[in-house]
Amino acid sequence: MRFRVGTPCSKTWDELAGEGRERYCSDCQKSVHLFEDYSSEELERLWKESGGKLCGRICAESEPEPRSRRAVLAGALLTAISPLMAQDGRVTFHVTDLTKTEVPHAEIKRLDKDGKAHPTLFTDEVGTAKWTDLPLGNTRFQISAPGFASKTITLSVGKKEAVAQVQLEVGSLGEVVVVEPQPSNIRRNLK
Repeated sequence: MRFRVGTPCSKTWDELAGEGRERYCSDCQKSVHLFEDYSSEELERLWKESGGKLCGRICAESEPEPRSRRAVLAGALLTAISPLMAQDGRVTFHVTDLTKTEVPHAEIKRLDKDGKAHPTLFTDEVGTAKWTDLPLGNTRFQISAPGFASKTITLSVGKKEAVAQVQLEVGSLGEVVVVEPQPSNIRRNLK
């Protein structure tokens, strides 16, 4: 059993009332146990009864538990692959149509290797969305918006923030698409 000393007590064992392996502290109004005189089963029972807050005296430093070969191998493996599991890649998406007009509320899905969609983001009013905490390496995304054909892209995500300029094409025939110029685009195009 391992212990963590939450608040060391300034009282000595001899100052506590009582005899034997259990004594009483009048300052904190608790029983104090001489841990080395208890079996593991007894300590576990006391621990549960106390709700995980047990006062006691530790006389000697305990020997560290030997690590199994399996634990050593697992630790080495996790240390070796931890950089590969890092998830701190970032991508900023700018979604426009073919005329460079921003597409607000476009849906951006991250796809796994089987093509299944995971978390979804939506672009803001100016067609921008920022995705953070991505795994490093190649990541596939599917971008779609009502009235436009969906587009799948693969980005190489690294430690440096990537910027993805995505242009969506108008959807297939038979779909009704309403195209309205945005006031900000009209002013920009008139210059």
